[in-house]
Amino acid sequence: MNKIIKYFSLLIILSLGTISCNDDKSPVYELKSAPVITPLENPILVLNEASADFIAETFSWSKGDYGFSAAPLYVLQADNDPSFPDPINLAESTQNYVSVTVDKLNTAATILGAQPGIPFETYIRLQARLTNNDVVYSSSTDLQVSTYPTVIIYPKLYVPGSYQGWDIANAPTLVSYRMNNKYEGFLNLIDANNPNAPITFKLTSQPAWGQGNEYGSGGGPGTLALKGGDISISPQGYYLMNVDLNTLTYTATQITEITVYGPSAEEETAFIYNPATQSWETTISLTQGNISFRINRNSNFNYGDNNNDGFLEKNSVVNIEENGIYKINLFLEEVPCRYEFIKQ
Repeated sequence: MNKIIKYFSLLIILSLGTISCNDDKSPVYELKSAPVITPLENPILVLNEASADFIAETFSWSKGDYGFSAAPLYVLQADNDPSFPDPINLAESTQNYVSVTVDKLNTAATILGAQPGIPFETYIRLQARLTNNDVVYSSSTDLQVSTYPTVIIYPKLYVPGSYQGWDIANAPTLVSYRMNNKYEGFLNLIDANNPNAPITFKLTSQPAWGQGNEYGSGGGPGTLALKGGDISISPQGYYLMNVDLNTLTYTATQITEITVYGPSAEEETAFIYNPATQSWETTISLTQGNISFRINRNSNFNYGDNNNDGFLEKNSVVNIEENGIYKINLFLEEVPCRYEFIKQ
């Protein structure tokens, strides 16, 4: 009889467990239709600096059907490639419309490569963010803009920490080059007075304590939280930091080597870091062709200058027009990162 009671009790427990596991009240995501951007009345815009604070365009869209009563955050994005490999965030809204100012659109188009006064083709799409993991995109629509000259002010995160005496006013920065809440930058995380200690730091949206948002450790590896504790990194060294505030995550890649690589270089040649100038330096013999700068000899971290303007871009090359011996300096801690060639 005792055995029967035990078996019966076990059956009840297992049944309750089954019920609780299946009793999921969270909505079931089932995409039935993506949002659709309303066709633009005027898909050709000539932007004027005198109207910088005025509305350039108001975008609207259908809300889409996700299989449940959703309240997504809509993010309007722009890119110069219809496949949107690295889009810029123009605006966010919880409604089915949003306005974009002349200044914002002009800045975005300039970042994407527009030259002042020359018609430039951009592609606009909508991201419907249901959760951090569930994102739906609309089809894109074309928008041609002619820009005016502007100085780009990129969004920044400040990185005060133990390596620089927690001096927030003079803290190094990470930059969102696509204005999409994704930040990156190079940090020399060295504490000469305590070389074996972990480096601790925080991320702030303003260069003053108590102002703006302050991000710290989210508790788990690579996670962030508003007003979290100190983030800790070990060992000390030179790092490439990537932060995504959309998902409250970060990665820190320790840089053990930066090299010149490509057909113009006889062999892959390493840079040496100069702390006095905060630059990476090397002298190398180059022939006509092109080179790129690689981190840790990894082609996933490859930099060059497709725009030929002296500023570094990911996944690009630097063209070499004349044979010769060159001194090359990389200023990775500047915004934006730049380089210089000095022919010897």
